[in-house]
Amino acid sequence: MKKGEVASGRLHLFTMRLWKEALDGDRFEWRGRIEFIETGEVRYFREDTAFFSWLLAHFSGIDAAEPGAH
Repeated sequence: MKKGEVASGRLHLFTMRLWKEALDGDRFEWRGRIEFIETGEVRYFREDTAFFSWLLAHFSGIDAAEPGAH
């Protein structure tokens, strides 16, 4: 078995940080940071919807590219 793989498929390790950023008045904005451990790639986000959309698209693309993916 290669590094980063498990019996059922490829293992994807990342760290994720989400926080609320205060804006003017009582408004706030969600911010996020994700770092993929294997590649060192880091992405920052300013909206929760952008963060989750990107994350879902990223993993959907990986699943489609892997042999035997469902």
